[in-house]
Amino acid sequence: MSLKSLLLSLAIVAAGCDPPKPPTTFHEINSQILQRSCANFSTCHSVQGAKDAAKLDLFTDPYKALVNVVSTEPDTKAAGLMLVKPSFPDESLLYLKLNLPLSATDDGGYEESMPLGNPHLPDYDISGIRTWILMGAPNN
Repeated sequence: MSLKSLLLSLAIVAAGCDPPKPPTTFHEINSQILQRSCANFSTCHSVQGAKDAAKLDLFTDPYKALVNVVSTEPDTKAAGLMLVKPSFPDESLLYLKLNLPLSATDDGGYEESMPLGNPHLPDYDISGIRTWILMGAPNN
């Protein structure tokens, strides 16, 4: 658990609140994570950013853009790695890139961590994405 997540958990306990519920359906992941940050403000995953062939449009049809889609990054494409491989988070580029060290010198061929140039998502968001993929990445 990261220091940021630990401090958030302690603050929640001290305030007497329940911890945030991780998003575990595609609707929750899309509305709480993808559309709030990746699709609307990202130079990588907005409609404008996706005009670069190497970028991914998460605004128009994020489910279709992610699930059962082979990566376009050279090393991961050669390995046949999918962006989201249903039931297999450790073989899904989305999950792998969310967990890369922010300053990795050896990224294993996955290129930069996501979100690019920003801190990692909260642990509960990443946990929710992992759970969704484990459940078969349904479009729910």
